[in-house]
Amino acid sequence: MAYIIKFLRLFVLLGCIFSAASIRAADSDELTSLENEMLKLINGNDREAFTRVAENLKTASLKEGDERMFYKAWGYQAIYEATNQYLQKAHEITREITAYAQKEGSVYGQYMALHSEAMVLLQTLDYDAQEKAFLRAVEFRRRHLPNESGIEDLRELFKIAYDRGDLAKAQEIAYQVLDAPNVTPRYKSRILSRLCALVFRRNNVEEYNRLYSEINRLSKIDNGITIHPYTELNYHIINRDYEQALMLVDSLSADTCAERKAIIYERLGDYEKAYSYMVL
Repeated sequence: MAYIIKFLRLFVLLGCIFSAASIRAADSDELTSLENEMLKLINGNDREAFTRVAENLKTASLKEGDERMFYKAWGYQAIYEATNQYLQKAHEITREITAYAQKEGSVYGQYMALHSEAMVLLQTLDYDAQEKAFLRAVEFRRRHLPNESGIEDLRELFKIAYDRGDLAKAQEIAYQVLDAPNVTPRYKSRILSRLCALVFRRNNVEEYNRLYSEINRLSKIDNGITIHPYTELNYHIINRDYEQALMLVDSLSADTCAERKAIIYERLGDYEKAYSYMVL
């Protein structure tokens, strides 16, 4: 009899576990659905619809205990206001996130407040303020979340440096992304392609070939990775395989095609032809 009672208790316990797992899966599906709906609305003008979905996502996240999704949804609210040029409201939201996260002792929440504030500043023309804000987010994440890549912030720092024409800084940041923990092969390949473009401008053949080989290596790990046509073309140009380069160049957009042909013919010493493509 005691054995039967123990068996029944175990059966009930397992039933509760499986039921809880089913509920968690259902909750997770709900969060994913709400997040997708929120992201569809984030670039639109329907503030009421966006806010309703974001608030529902925050409520559902708290119910499930998904701290990160809760703060991400809140951060997206600040970004939404900023992209619609309500900067004061956006800054207010990031301050609210900071205060709440500090009160709750949430490390990720405090990071998301810093990241969201930096994203808000992207709607201004103040590159210095943007850079400082993303650097604060990077430093906080390195100190408190050292096993995470932080590529969201490094990616924006790369763009800021590139837009400012500081190619040396952009290159330095790109290498930081490659050295960061837990970066996927696919994302690494995108960064490597950007690095190839920078290295090509510096005409560093050895480094370009090293980066190009690394993309090839990653493509064998993930068959979804392919070498961008622009990267492939530059590989042949920098290695002086101009015949192959001219065969590939016509597959690019008209502007890029003319620009690359100008470079190819200049390197071939046909300056008249190079000039004709420069003025197109």
